Amino acid sequence: MRAKKIKFIALHCSAGFSGVEAIRKFWKSMGWEVDGYHVLIDLEGEPHYLVPLDQNSNGVKGFNSETINICYIGGVENVGTKQKPIWKGKDTRTEAQKITMDNEIVKVIEWLRENGNDCSNVTILGHRDFSPDQNGSGKIESWERIKECPSFDVIPAYVKIQEAINGKVAKLPKRK
Repeated sequence: MRAKKIKFIALHCSAGFSGVEAIRKFWKSMGWEVDGYHVLIDLEGEPHYLVPLDQNSNGVKGFNSETINICYIGGVENVGTKQKPIWKGKDTRTEAQKITMDNEIVKVIEWLRENGNDCSNVTILGHRDFSPDQNGSGKIESWERIKECPSFDVIPAYVKIQEAINGKVAKLPKRK
């Protein structure tokens, strides 16, 4: 069963403010047959369930079979002008999105446990934490990131939830 294989809960941002259907249309235009996230949280904090937890989504290349992907809409700000936008990563989560993200993590943990995963090896990470740790420091430095997603540092932000899940500090995934 898939639940027993899950090692990661990956948090993402959409890097834009399009709605759910526009995001799904974008994935289809890229030729994806499966959506990128299990859960997509809109600006009002409403969760949209895109892929069942017992199926893979396309959230983190190379890790999809062992990851549940949760995303909030947003994650960028325009530091340019309306005519010449320059998009920069920024944590734009609303309070409603933060609450929903926490609740969705709890729901995932409950589903995992109900389906045979004791969660002793489950880690909450940001998409950017799957980047290669090129200097071996045990932390993904800004210059090592493949992408900024989710535009905030997940490991310290979720340390209390991570410790409640399994009493462990989040560790970076082993690259395949």
